[in-house]
Amino acid sequence: MNVYSIETKDKSRKELKNLTKVDLDDEVFAIASNSQDQIALGGTTNKVDLHNLGDGSTIGKESLASPALGFNFTSSVQRLQWVGRFIIGYPETDFEVQMYDTETEKVFKFKNEASPKSGALDPLGQYFASTALDGHLTIFKVPNEESESIFGTIIKRIKITKQKQEPFGTFPF
Repeated sequence: MNVYSIETKDKSRKELKNLTKVDLDDEVFAIASNSQDQIALGGTTNKVDLHNLGDGSTIGKESLASPALGFNFTSSVQRLQWVGRFIIGYPETDFEVQMYDTETEKVFKFKNEASPKSGALDPLGQYFASTALDGHLTIFKVPNEESESIFGTIIKRIKITKQKQEPFGTFPF
């Protein structure tokens, strides 16, 4: 993993400066940041780890060795998003998208009928939409902080791809 900083040379030009290269023991497929002092990493360990970098220390294998948390999947984590206070993880073959609330430390789950491809959270954090390999968009209600359930409630499921006359593989895209 390479870590960069952005340096402003003058008003019209910015350059990336490679701060360090970190060789991790596991393959990292996904990274997300809160744009301040934390990064989340996911990959072949089947979990998402949150690393605090706010102490100004150099980012290296040692500083990444003790993550602050992990939420687990049964397959590799392929994609991560950091939206406000939420970290959203997308697995390779699981059908569940997981959303970690960094304030309450709760993990919410959103079950699709196929492997998820992408998703979006509304600005108020009340609804989550996810697309999956089955060609559907599923809209979920995010459980509130008082809710005992960790599972999002399906509000609507919409077919977003048309069936081809002659399919060209196992996926509808």
